[in-house]
Amino acid sequence: MKSKKHSILLYVISGVLLVLTVMVGIVLWLIMNLEPQPSHVLKADPATGIEQVVE
Repeated sequence: MKSKKHSILLYVISGVLLVLTVMVGIVLWLIMNLEPQPSHVLKADPATGIEQVVE
């Protein structure tokens, strides 16, 4: 009984670690891909004050 409960706990912990690792990987990938490119610059329109992407 005790050993079975221990193995279930082990599965839960490994599953949580796996999910956390995947989430961290996705966040890092997004940060790497969403870095501002030199060709796309956010420029505020003086008339409206709304920032828009300028090619």
